Amino acid sequence: MQALLLVLVAMTPEAEIRAHADAILSKQLADGAIVHTQDGDQITISPYFGNYAALGLFDAYQVTGDKQYLEGGIKWTDWYFKRMDIRGVIHDYEGTVDNYESTGSYTATDSYAATFLMCVNMRRMLTKDHRFVMRETGKIFAAHKAMISTLDVDGLTFAKPDSPYKYVMDNAEVFEALWHSRQIAHLLRNYAWIHEVYYTRRDMSNAFEELRGEDTLYAWAKAGDAPVTVEDTGEFYPAGLANLFAVALGPAGRHDRRATLAATYERFPNFIDLPPDHLYWWIAAAQRVGRKDIAIRAFEEMKPKVEARGLAVDHAFYIRAVASIKRAYTGPRRTKVLMGSTFIDIPRQAVR
Repeated sequence: MQALLLVLVAMTPEAEIRAHADAILSKQLADGAIVHTQDGDQITISPYFGNYAALGLFDAYQVTGDKQYLEGGIKWTDWYFKRMDIRGVIHDYEGTVDNYESTGSYTATDSYAATFLMCVNMRRMLTKDHRFVMRETGKIFAAHKAMISTLDVDGLTFAKPDSPYKYVMDNAEVFEALWHSRQIAHLLRNYAWIHEVYYTRRDMSNAFEELRGEDTLYAWAKAGDAPVTVEDTGEFYPAGLANLFAVALGPAGRHDRRATLAATYERFPNFIDLPPDHLYWWIAAAQRVGRKDIAIRAFEEMKPKVEARGLAVDHAFYIRAVASIKRAYTGPRRTKVLMGSTFIDIPRQAVR
């Protein structure tokens, strides 16, 4: 059965990725916004989920070479830039297609900004348009500052200024986004920015180690100085999902990541009731440590659920899952950054 599933995944046509990318574009408004949910004429727009939808479009472009997907991702980042405030903070939106407004609230500042910085750097890598980076330097740096504005002395970020919790999921995204932020800082030759990223990643790596227990599982959050352990809940969300984020994006070494994934799989072996976005993180984590058996199982469970929910972010995660399992990316696997007066190539995996 496992061999058959591998064959089926290998045969997934490019047309399938196009279909899911087209589904994302069908939810993109003329101004670049990507609708998250819709009920009749009422819509919601989530910057967080919109960022992942845009990353799906960028991935679709890397697989297909179709510039309409690249343009869709660019339009989204432009939409985001226009709606950030001077602190780099952005709100959720709701209303109708023709008239939506800010809710004045957001779920997080760290993860919204982190996933946006991933989008910005992917746009830079794929377009090689450094002029846009120069043009938007102030806003990009504001997003960087928004991401780490809630950084605590222990090296972890609170979800937002008034949140009592430092979530492992958010911090894993911040850790990943700091790499993207550093690439932009190198391009701009902003050495203070580069050093800030270096020390923040170092402290965050140490903080992650403190949250990893003897059973190799991470705590799902930390409240002030008191860790909230994974044993506090038997539910996959947030305990299991937090560990998948840590494996997929976090700083641990390969051996430790494999051990954490295996322990998470042993604790939460049931995939049946998981939504597509949760299943994606099983795939991303399993792929990172070479457990393709788990990735394939999650992928097969994910496929029918994507169409059932029909969210742009689900289509994006499906694209990313297929491209990852097939190793179908044709875009840049290395990125050129400017250090001093010399351009050098840095393998992406070498700095994670």
